[in-house]
Order: sequence, then C-alpha cells, then structure tokens
Amino acid sequence: MSRDHSRRHVLRTAASALATGGLASASLAGTGAATEGAPADDDAEGPPVAVHGAEAVASGRDDRYRTVTGREVRFALARMTTMVVRPGGARVSECRWTVDGTVSLSGPAVTRTWKTAGTREVELTVEYSDGSSARRTLQVEVVEDNEAPLAVPDVSPGRWFDDGVIVTAGEVVTYDATGSEDDDGTVVDATWNFDGYAAEGLVVEHEFRRTGPKTVTLTVTDDDGATDETELFVYVERPVR
Repeated sequence: MSRDHSRRHVLRTAASALATGGLASASLAGTGAATEGAPADDDAEGPPVAVHGAEAVASGRDDRYRTVTGREVRFALARMTTMVVRPGGARVSECRWTVDGTVSLSGPAVTRTWKTAGTREVELTVEYSDGSSARRTLQVEVVEDNEAPLAVPDVSPGRWFDDGVIVTAGEVVTYDATGSEDDDGTVVDATWNFDGYAAEGLVVEHEFRRTGPKTVTLTVTDDDGATDETELFVYVERPVR
C-alpha cells in the first residue's frame, strides 16, 4: 500500500461525519470510506467533517447541506480525526477553512452565519506533520428562514362568544381553516382533533352528539413545512325542541 493510500485509509476509516440541525438530522458515519487501491485524489478523499446547524441533503464525494439565514453553523473535524497517527507518526498539524472563496478561518472547529440566501462553498485543508495535506469541499444551500403560519379556525353554524363557540348537539357543523395566515408562503394543510376524533383538510365537517364542553385542536402546515396549533373551546348545547 502506498503512503498516500495508507494515510487516506486510516483517516477515512477512523473518522465519521455527522449533520444535525432544527430542520432535521442525518448521520453520515463512514461517508465514502476509502479502501486499498482507491484512486489517489486528495481533493475528494480528504478527511470528513462534522456540520452542526445544517441539514444533510446529500453525501458522498461532494457533501451538501442546507441551512437557513441567520442560523449559526458549526464546521468541525470529526473528533477521532485529530487523534489519528498514520503510519510514520504524522499527525494533524493545522486546519484551514476557506468560506465562499474569501473568508479564511483556522482551527479544528469554526462557525459561520449567513445573512442572505444562496449556495455557499466551504473548503477544508488539513495539513500533517510530515508536510502532506488533504482537502474536502462542502456545499451549503442557504435559504430564507421560514416564518410559521397562524392557525385561524372558523365554525358554521355557531354562536361565538368571548371564550369560544356554541354549537348544537346532533347538528353537522363545518370547521374551516382557510382563514389561516402565512406571511411568507401559503397554508397547504390542516388537521383537526375533536376530543379524540381526527380529521384532515382545510375544511371539514363534524357532529357532536353529546352536550357539554369540548376542545377542538387545529394544526395548520405551510408550504415549507412549518406548523401552528391552536385550541378552540366548543360548548355543545341541547337542540331546541
């Protein structure tokens, strides 16, 4: 096995890459682990990194992640990488990060926050005590932060009062969520819970057969997956004879 192949093999099999964040989480453990006889391409076979605050959307020779504007993203060497001693005794001696081709940072872990949307590039160069080096390039898709929608229920027929709405037992009532709002998108779905009975749709019908106080829960979802939930107090009265 050549010296270059040996170094890549030790690094790639001893380290792992993780991607975790508020949008979602995914494990990239063992991403692209090298095997003996792999092509000598340090640009693609460099050590993996850890990304926190971003969602992994692809993995392989070109790792890609997604995050939102205003969120701090942490880039770091996988923990075991800094402890690896490759054949010959070489250790990691320096880590350099280049962000968007202009911003230079150094150290095993760095953070970055983007204020505007767009596709960003982060390049990591790792140097070893024997003078050799390896690189890995990541792409980060930055999207505008999504504001959650506002769930607004309507009921018909019904008599509204300060704390809720009055409906009649045995009467089919329409529950409508089309008045819900989303400042930066569109409300695309709604789910309802009528004291344990579930229904889905922006407009649904339900009939309470028993009188008394009830709780109706409405959850709406926007076109970016954000949700909002509200509870509606419903009092079911006896029908007028």
